[in-house]
Amino acid sequence: MSLLVMHYGLEFFARRSPAKTAIRFQSRTLNFRELNARANRVAHFLSTLGIRKGDRVAAFLDNCLEYPEIIYGCAKGGFVLVPINFRLTGREAKALISHSWWKPIPSALATLRALLACPKAP
Repeated sequence: MSLLVMHYGLEFFARRSPAKTAIRFQSRTLNFRELNARANRVAHFLSTLGIRKGDRVAAFLDNCLEYPEIIYGCAKGGFVLVPINFRLTGREAKALISHSWWKPIPSALATLRALLACPKAP
């Protein structure tokens, strides 16, 4: 297994040090086991929406604990993440979206939070 593949590194640490803190955001933390499990759930969820390997998934989020889960979930599913900075102007975001060929999905952060069964950030 090559650690150069993004999600292989996560899986390696989920097995080697499952209880170690992987992410700390504000007052919330995830260990490697939790992050890996949640990334698997994101990958599965996106695939149930018809997203396939090579499809682009746009993420328009502010900084939150869910962002790494989405990043790793996309990597695990073979999806191409198109991160869209929430600080872009409408014109800039429109240009980025129109040039990225992303596949629109009927999903939002609220849906992902429900899927991941995590509380809203304070």
